[in-house]
Amino acid sequence: MGFFGLRNAGCRGIAWLLAGVLAASAMVAAPGCGSGKSKDQAKKDAAAKKKKEKPKPPFERLQIVSVPNEKTFVEYREDKEEDDEEQRRERSDEFENPEDPFLLRAFIKPGHWTGMLVTTRSNDVDFVGDLVAGARDASQRPIDLTNTAFRLSTERPVALPKGQRKTLETIFFAPPGGGRGQTWMFSQLRGRSGGELPHGEILRHMPSYQYYLFVLARDPSRYRYFKILDSVSPPLPVPLVIADDQHFYRVVTPRAEAPLALPSRALAWTSMAYMVWDDVLPTVLTSQQQQALVDWLHWGGVLIISGPRTLDALRGTFMEPYLPALAAETVDLANDSLEELNARWTLVGSGGQREPLVIDAPWSGVKLTKHPAAEFLAGTGELVCERRAGRGRVVATAFRLTERELLNWPSYDSFVNACLLGRKPRRFNEQGQHFEFMANRREAVEDSFDSRLITGVRYFARDAELPPKVDASRDAPQRDAAAADASIRQTTNRLAGQWDVQFLQQDRLTELKSYSGAAGWNDTSAVAGVARETLREAAGISVPERRFVLRMVGLYLLIVVPVNWLVFRLVGRVELAWLAVPVLAIGWGVVVVWLAQLNIGFARAETEVALLE
Repeated sequence: MGFFGLRNAGCRGIAWLLAGVLAASAMVAAPGCGSGKSKDQAKKDAAAKKKKEKPKPPFERLQIVSVPNEKTFVEYREDKEEDDEEQRRERSDEFENPEDPFLLRAFIKPGHWTGMLVTTRSNDVDFVGDLVAGARDASQRPIDLTNTAFRLSTERPVALPKGQRKTLETIFFAPPGGGRGQTWMFSQLRGRSGGELPHGEILRHMPSYQYYLFVLARDPSRYRYFKILDSVSPPLPVPLVIADDQHFYRVVTPRAEAPLALPSRALAWTSMAYMVWDDVLPTVLTSQQQQALVDWLHWGGVLIISGPRTLDALRGTFMEPYLPALAAETVDLANDSLEELNARWTLVGSGGQREPLVIDAPWSGVKLTKHPAAEFLAGTGELVCERRAGRGRVVATAFRLTERELLNWPSYDSFVNACLLGRKPRRFNEQGQHFEFMANRREAVEDSFDSRLITGVRYFARDAELPPKVDASRDAPQRDAAAADASIRQTTNRLAGQWDVQFLQQDRLTELKSYSGAAGWNDTSAVAGVARETLREAAGISVPERRFVLRMVGLYLLIVVPVNWLVFRLVGRVELAWLAVPVLAIGWGVVVVWLAQLNIGFARAETEVALLE
């Protein structure tokens, strides 16, 4: 009896054990039940574990942005292989969007100093060192400065706290010439105790005739239409390989929030021609950027202030000393207020009819009270005021430049070109299907791609002209613009098809990517030549001519070999001719130094020439 009861208890225990194992197996197999995990969750956990175990590099990849730009930081994804297909597709679509700043961040003008923003993070330790940057070609060879055997690199101190992403500002210079259409910016972080993080970034060149037009507006999307104006993107007979190369101006429309991707030094503002300011407080600019803007104005930049609220926003700020007018009172602008504007700027259309500017409802505007040093622009009905600031201009309008009827006005492009931008009048060439600039409304046509017609920024040391009688070469396209055009016209007469002419023009525009244009660094300008001559005279150096050097070498060889041998032959001691050679060399050296008029003490002197712009 007892044995039977024990056996029954053992059977019941085994049954309960089997039931528990089967229940646990069912719970593991059933997704979402108990502590079991689905396949997707297990995959995610494995990826997270793999990511956690993967060691981080000492630094994040250097992320380089050229300024001016629409974005100050572009974040790269380091774990692309761990993303699923949908995430990769979404990111690819984002970067392929032509409006995405990822595609706009790396354009520079060769021969101009460019502001660069470099973002990175130290993952291991607090890093203290330097950021060094230099220019390299497509083969990763350092690029020499034009017509010299020297290379240029920039260096700035860096302090990176561990784990904190930081954006550093530096400047970069790409030498012009060489036929290059792009330059590699080779940068590296050098620690004080050794070690470095090398990184290369390709920077594409803007053509010599292309400059920046920066829009600072509360709603920057309203100014996207600037990109399709003929004064910004002129018509060409054949599309270029890169569409943006067709533009006179690369329009930048960032969000009006700090920090703005703008250089903090006026040295890097030479590639900017115009700035449009619309209803934004100056607090989005740092104090260094504000000072750079003022300096840029005095060197020829143009600031266009879109009314009516912007003038009030700039009152009492760093820009008040340069405002052409103040907003006296708010007014409604109707069609009768635009009569003078229409009379001056409305053009005759292709059908021989004029299409004036007509508004459906009154615009909100202001009455301008101009500064004594300012003037109302002719033909604007006191709606546009201008004031000079050094070489530059500050233009203010009593109405907003984004009014719907204004944008639909057929003559709006001509109003922007001649009135707001202040450029020369144009005419349309029917045969070549492009615009030509005219000199003072005469028949003389100027080169459409002369950079001096695109921007008013000038530096005396770089852009000063030589006297007409002096024949000096300059590595800039505007020097030989007329000759290049004449050559193209002569070639045109010999070619049968119009397409050949169009491709000749395209080849020329592509070649201009290696030139700097107006306001670019220029070692062969008139001022540079005068400075070199002044230093040469101050150092007391009279450089001998080539003929003089050849004559001295020839006379020395004549004296040392035949004359020396003949003298000792007559004496009868030819073997002594070898002993006379050192004496003759020393004596002849003294004669050459005296004849060349070299001041032996010039090597211990230091002479500088300073230029005040």
